[in-house]
Order: sequence, then structure tokens, then C-alpha cells
Amino acid sequence: MLALVNRDHPLADRKTISLKDLEGYSLVTYRPDIQIGRDVGALLAENGLKADCLFMEEGSIGASVRVNPVVGVLANTLWLSQYPDLVQIHFSDVPKAFRKVYMVYNKKHFITLPVERFMNFIQANLDTLVSEDYRLQN
Repeated sequence: MLALVNRDHPLADRKTISLKDLEGYSLVTYRPDIQIGRDVGALLAENGLKADCLFMEEGSIGASVRVNPVVGVLANTLWLSQYPDLVQIHFSDVPKAFRKVYMVYNKKHFITLPVERFMNFIQANLDTLVSEDYRLQN
């Protein structure tokens, strides 16, 4: 998770911030009808914060941040590479394993060789990709 701001935003010179640092700023994030939106919304609410505008994905959040004096609260995904002019600020108080990503497949459906190799890689390297503390908690 990270905060995303345009270069003119007062937080743009910060490398890291806490969620409490967002107090008083207009926030944008995901819609609550998707899982990450519910998760981020709950995280914000736990810290006395609420987003003013909600979007479906990172591209729309980035577009809003580019032209408005707002802070995007979102996952650090490949979609953000389309906004090299925006500033990404990491949170000091959001757990690294905040966002859960699942791998699900149906054995009845054909699985391509690249997908099979990816699945095998994840299974073989799970111990190095996910901390033991996280696995024990979930």
C-alpha cells in the first residue's frame, strides 16, 4: 500500500508517512464493492479517515491524483507505471502483507505451460515469498 500525490501536493517531498499524516487531506481510493476497497476502507476507518472519492482501479485513482490536490491510497501495482510524474509515498504503519493475493485454479480447465510453471514456482518458493509470521496469522 502507498499514498500517491502529484508533485505540487504538500506531502510530495515525503518518503514515508503514517496514516495519521493523512488527516485533513482529501483522499481517493477503491470502491467498497471490491475486496481491496473494503480492506482499504476499513483501514482508513480504523484510523479515523474516510475517502471522498472512490474508483474501481489504480488507473482511475492515478488520473484523479494527477489533476486534483488529493491523496490516493492504493496498492503498488504495475498500473501505476503509467504515471511516472506522480509521487509514491510508502506508509510506515501499514503491514507489508496488508493486501492478500490469492491463486485459484480449476483442475477441470486446461492450464497453459506458462501458468503451470508460475504455479509451480509459487508453490516451491512460498517460504521465501511469504513470511512465516504471516502464514501463521492467516
